[in-house]
Amino acid sequence: MTPFSGASVEPALAPHILDLLDEGVLLVGPENRIVWINRALQHCLGVDRDALFGGDAGEFLNRFLLPRVVEEECRRAISASLRDRADLPALACTLRTADGEERRIRCSGRVGEDGMHLVRLQDFRPDGEQEMLETILSYLPETVNILDRDLRYVHVDRGFARKLGREPHEMVGKTWEELGFTTEGAGPYFEKVREVFATGKQVRGEVRHAVIKDVEYSEYISVPIPGPSGRVERVLTVSRDITGRKRAERTMAHERELLQAIIDAIPVMITIYDPNLKTFRFNRALRETLGWTEEDARGGGLMALCYPDAGYREMVGRFMRSLEPGWRDFVLRAKDGSFVESSWANIRLSDDTRVGIGIDIRERKAAERALRESEEWFRGIYERAGIGIALVGLDGCIIDSNPAFQEMLGYERDDLRGMHFADTTHPDDLAEDTALAASLVAGEIESYRLEKRYVGRDGRILWGMLTGSLVRNAEGGPEFLIGMIENITDRKRAEDALRESEERYRSLVELMPDAVVVHQDGIIVYVNPACVRIAGAGSPEEIVGKPLDLFVSPEYREAIAGQIRRMQQEGTATPLAEQELRTLDGRTIRVDITATPILYRGRPSIMAVFRDITERKQAEETLQFERDQLLSIFDGLEQIVYVTDPATNEILYANPYFTRALGKDVIGGLCYREFQGRETPCPFCTNDVILARKPEPYRWEFYNPVLDIHLDIVDRIIRWPDGRDVRLEVAIDITERKRAELALQESEEQFRALLDATPDATVLIDREGIILALNEAMASRSGGSIEDLRGTCVYDLFPPDLAASRKKWADEAFSSAKPIRMTDEYEGRIFDHILFPIQGANGQVRRLAVISADVTERKQVERIRREAYDRIEQNIEQFAILADHVRQPLQVILGMTELLEEGTATERIREQVERINAIVKQLDRGWIESRKIREFLRRHEAA
Repeated sequence: MTPFSGASVEPALAPHILDLLDEGVLLVGPENRIVWINRALQHCLGVDRDALFGGDAGEFLNRFLLPRVVEEECRRAISASLRDRADLPALACTLRTADGEERRIRCSGRVGEDGMHLVRLQDFRPDGEQEMLETILSYLPETVNILDRDLRYVHVDRGFARKLGREPHEMVGKTWEELGFTTEGAGPYFEKVREVFATGKQVRGEVRHAVIKDVEYSEYISVPIPGPSGRVERVLTVSRDITGRKRAERTMAHERELLQAIIDAIPVMITIYDPNLKTFRFNRALRETLGWTEEDARGGGLMALCYPDAGYREMVGRFMRSLEPGWRDFVLRAKDGSFVESSWANIRLSDDTRVGIGIDIRERKAAERALRESEEWFRGIYERAGIGIALVGLDGCIIDSNPAFQEMLGYERDDLRGMHFADTTHPDDLAEDTALAASLVAGEIESYRLEKRYVGRDGRILWGMLTGSLVRNAEGGPEFLIGMIENITDRKRAEDALRESEERYRSLVELMPDAVVVHQDGIIVYVNPACVRIAGAGSPEEIVGKPLDLFVSPEYREAIAGQIRRMQQEGTATPLAEQELRTLDGRTIRVDITATPILYRGRPSIMAVFRDITERKQAEETLQFERDQLLSIFDGLEQIVYVTDPATNEILYANPYFTRALGKDVIGGLCYREFQGRETPCPFCTNDVILARKPEPYRWEFYNPVLDIHLDIVDRIIRWPDGRDVRLEVAIDITERKRAELALQESEEQFRALLDATPDATVLIDREGIILALNEAMASRSGGSIEDLRGTCVYDLFPPDLAASRKKWADEAFSSAKPIRMTDEYEGRIFDHILFPIQGANGQVRRLAVISADVTERKQVERIRREAYDRIEQNIEQFAILADHVRQPLQVILGMTELLEEGTATERIREQVERINAIVKQLDRGWIESRKIREFLRRHEAA
C-alpha cells in the first residue's frame, strides 16, 4: 500500500505530509495519471505541478525527469519500472537540477495493492536535517510516530506522548510493553506494523487506546521507510483522532437502534417508501407477517410481488401516492404464497418520504366470519340439534323452542310459544323443577341437571334429562332461561332392559364351566355351581362365609394377599396365572386363575375366575416325557444336534456326538463363542430367518472352520418345555461329498482345458441339439463366442439341408448308443465327424460329443497321391513294353548279321546293336526304380 490511494487521497493530509519532505515524491495512479508531485520534486525539476496533475506520467517522465538523469542505465531502469508498473529497488544515480547542479540521489519505486505507484528521489541527508524534519513533524496537527524493526519508537509525537502521561524523549528507544502499557486495544495496530515490515506495503486501520483519563480512537495509515539496502527499516504512522466521530457514530447508532427497536416493537406493520414506490424499508412486524425482506424489495419489484394483479396494483399505488386520509383494506400476497388481509394508512414526512402503517386484519376478518358462522352454526345447531332446546321467560312461559323439542312433545312451534313450562311437566316433578329454576334466577346456582317426566300432547309420559342455565343481558341481569332437554325415554327403557340383562348374566355365571368366586375382605360371599363342583362341596352354603385361605395352599397365601392389596389400590386386574388350590375333600388341584376388582352389592369386592387344569398339566408332563425320549434319541445320533435360545444365543442342549467333536461341554455357553470362536454373534446366523418362517424348517450348508468340516444343516423353531421358542439345529457331515464335488469341479476344469486344447471343433449337445459346451475352435468356426453359442441349438448354425443331415446322424448315435463316423461338405470344405454318445448314471444316452475335423487339405493330398500312383504304374508298364519291343528286333538283327559275309559291316551292325541293347537295359533299370518308388509310397501310406 502507498500512503495515499488515487482519488481517495485526503486533500488536507496528502500535501501536508509530502510537501514537508525534502525528498522528491511522484505519485502515479492506476491509470498512469499523475496524482501528486510534492514541492521538493517541483523545485528540483523546475516544473509547474498544478499544470501536471492528472497528466500522463509517461510524458512527464520523458520530458522532465529522464533527461535530467545522467546515467543511461538508470534512465532505462526508471522508464521500465514506470512502464511495467513494477517495484524499483533503491538505485544510485546523478540528477541535474533545474539550476544546473548535479546531485547524487537514490531513486526507488513501489507499487501498492491498489495500483498506486510511488517514486521517491532521496538525497544523502546529514543528521541536522533529520533533526529539523522531526521538529517539523512534531508540530503537525496529525500524530506522526516512527517505529524501527524492533517496534521501538524512533520518533514520538509530542501530543501523543503527553496524552499517555509521558514526554517524547521518555518513549524514544522503547517498545510499548517496555513503557509499561498493555497491548489491549493496541495489539492489532502492532500486528499491522509487523505486516508493513514483512510485506513492505502500507496498511490502514483504526486503533482504540487508553489515555490518561479516557479512551480515544484514532484512524491511521502506516507506510514503509526503506533503508539504503532497500529493506524496510522503519515504519511511519500518521494518525488522526476520531474519538469525537466515534462517539457521534455510537450515539447515532444507538439512536438508530433505539428507533428501530421502537418501530420493531410496534405490533403493526410499518414500511418507509419513496413516492415512486421503488425503495422500501420494513419493520419486524411486516417482515414476520408477510415474509418479505429489504433484499426482496431491491430492484423496485416489491409492488408486483405483493400485488400480482396489475389493475389491483395500480389501484393500491394511487392510494399510496395520493395520501388519502383514513384507512383502506387491501389483500397482499405474502412470500409463502398466502394472501394477507390488511388495513393501511399513509403518512408523508417533511422530506417527502412516505410511511405506510398497516394492520393485519386477518383475525378481525376471521372473527367477523366466525361470528357470522357462529350465528349460522348456532342457528343450525338450534334448529337441527338432536336434543330439545327451549327458551323460557322469567315468567315461566316458553319464548321459543327447536324442532327436536316440538317433535318430542308432539306440538307445533306456535302451539308451544306462550305455554307455561308447567303445562308440559309431570305433576310429580313440577315442584323440584320450579325450585331449581328459582335458584337459578336468584343467582344461587350456575346451572342444574334434572331427570324429569314430560307429558306429551297425546298424554304419553316421556323421560327427559333437563340441563337448565340462565342467559343474562348486557347489564348482567337475568334475561331468560335456556333448557336443553335430552329425550332419555329410550335410556330408561334400556336401564330396565339392563336389569333384565343382569339377571341373564347371573344365569350365565351360574351355568359357566369355569369357577367364579367373589370375596370381600378375605371372606367368600358368592360361588357359582362350577366352583362348588370343582371345590368338592355339596352346595354353595358349604363355601360361602368361609375364609379364602381355606382353599389356598400355604405357600401361595402371602403372594395372593399381596395381589389382592395391589388390585384394591390400583383397581386393575391380575393377569392369568397358574396356581395350586385345595379342595374341601383334601385334593390339590392346578388351576389357571385371574382376578379383578368389582362392586358386588355396592361393596368393593374381588372376583376370581379359575379353571381346573389338572388334566392338562398331566398331559404336559406326558409331553415332557416324550420330549425327554426325543432328546435321548438325539443323544444316540452320530450327527450334530444342538438347541440354543435365539434371544440370548445360550446353548441349551448339545448331543454327545457334538460334545465329543468339540472336546468340551458347551451347555450354558454362547453358541457363537463355543462353536465359532467369536466374541460377537455370527453374521451368517439364521435366527431371524427361522423365526420369520416358524414352524417351517430352513436348510443350508456351512463350512465350520473350528471342526474343519462341511455341514448340511436343517434349522427350525421348536417349543422348549418352559414355553420358549428355541432353535433346533441338526447338521450332517458332508465333508466327503464336498470333496467329491470339488474333485468333480477339478475334473470339469480339466475337461474344459482339454476341450480348449483340442485343435478340432468339439461340441457337447443334448437330444434337442442344445449346445451344453464347446471349445474355441468350434466357436471360431461358427463365427461367435463361447458365451453367445452356449445354450443355442447347434442345428441353427447350418443351412436346412445340412442341418437335417447332421441331425439324422445325431439321432442315430443317440438311438444306437454307439460311436458313428461320418463325412460331409459345407461351403467347399470337407469335414470328418466322430459322434460319441455319453451315457448318464442310469445308463441312458443323454448327451452327444461331436468332434469335427476339417480334412479338406488331407483329401487333396490323397488325390494327388493316387494320381502319382497311377502315373508310376503307367510308366512301369510303358518301360516293360518298350524294352520288349526293342529287344526282339535286336535279336533278329543279330541273327541276320551272322549270315552276312562282309566282316566290317557285320562288326559295325553288332556295335550298334550292343549300344541299343545298353539303352534297353537303362529302360529296365527305370522300370525297376519305378517299382521301388511305388513300394516306398505304399509302405509310407500304410504307416
